[in-house]
Amino acid sequence: MSSDEILRLNFIAQTIVIYAGSSMFICGILGNIVNIFLFTFHRQFNSLSISRFLLFSFFGSQLNLLSAFLPQLISRITGNDPLVKSEILCKLRWFFGPVTGTVALHGICLASVNHYLLSLRNIRYHRWITQRRSYFICLFVLFYSVLFISPNLIYFTHWINISNITTCDIINPIAASYNVYIGLVIYSLIPIFVLSILSSLIWFNIRKIIIRGNGIEQTITGLLVGQVVMVLFTTIAFILFV
Repeated sequence: MSSDEILRLNFIAQTIVIYAGSSMFICGILGNIVNIFLFTFHRQFNSLSISRFLLFSFFGSQLNLLSAFLPQLISRITGNDPLVKSEILCKLRWFFGPVTGTVALHGICLASVNHYLLSLRNIRYHRWITQRRSYFICLFVLFYSVLFISPNLIYFTHWINISNITTCDIINPIAASYNVYIGLVIYSLIPIFVLSILSSLIWFNIRKIIIRGNGIEQTITGLLVGQVVMVLFTTIAFILFV
């Protein structure tokens, strides 16, 4: 293969990545804005405890797009990585990116748990997660997300690789291994395990009974299923390529 053909293929691949990434970013931003608006101001939605978990996830997803996805997209479009210009940005990107990603993923997991409880026949389980409890659960998730990811603020730094290019990465081998394994657990294993099992149980229960507030519950179920499918695809891809 000639050098011209290689350059042409690289250009095509770069163009596809830029347009696909831009489309994903715009759709993600707009989708989160619409969902946040609905679950904040729509009376029938914001009265449900599950809405707190979904809002928690949508806010996490929105911040993740801005703190993690956008810098990568800018790097692809301009050819300049903004993270290599400032060590502070390097640390903050690899802190806020994983934290908001964890919040988004685990918010969907919590929404699935809540929806599963609502799908049970025994109405006593419907009262297990109240709106007040949902706030404390979200705060707990935020706390352990910050706790587990906080080493990134210390160990991510600038260093010059063998190609004499400044990159933003972890030099310490122990910290690098910790970052990989904690990522596999909180980004992949927990979401895949929780969502795979609960989505099957919810589907099984919904086929047998009619959940309270059928219209709203059907809407939320459809939204939740769409989120679950997207999360499963992305987390499976993450665990395969890490």
